[in-house]
Amino acid sequence: MLPKFNFKEMSLQELRRYVLDHRDDEEAWEEFTSRERPNATYFKTNMPL
Repeated sequence: MLPKFNFKEMSLQELRRYVLDHRDDEEAWEEFTSRERPNATYFKTNMPL
C-alpha cells in the first residue's frame, strides 16, 4: 500500500515523476491529467483537418 500524498501541492514535475514511478495510482494520474499545461498548444474542435 502506497502512503497518501497531497498531489495538489506537488509541482507538475514532481507529480510527473511520481506517476512514472507509480503507474497504477489512479488518483495521481487523475490529478496529473487534469492539470493545465502552460506550454500546451490548444486547437479549436470545429477546425477542419
